[in-house]
Amino acid sequence: MVQSTISPSTLFPLDIIDQRLKEFIRLHHLDLLRTIKHQIGKLNDTINIDRFSKQLLVFHLTPEQVFLKDRVLFFYLSI
Repeated sequence: MVQSTISPSTLFPLDIIDQRLKEFIRLHHLDLLRTIKHQIGKLNDTINIDRFSKQLLVFHLTPEQVFLKDRVLFFYLSI
């Protein structure tokens, strides 16, 4: 009791702590949503590339065409 009267409390009031915690949770939630949307976009890209590759299997491509197709797909996947 004596020590508490000598030195002031260094903690923020609970309402400020609560407000900052809510803001942290809101920002974290937004970051998670952004991450999930990015992962969904990459998954959709992968699915589309896979479908496109399967469609190209029907054609008899020259080695040069296969090389160009692979370069385009590699470039697209690295973006």
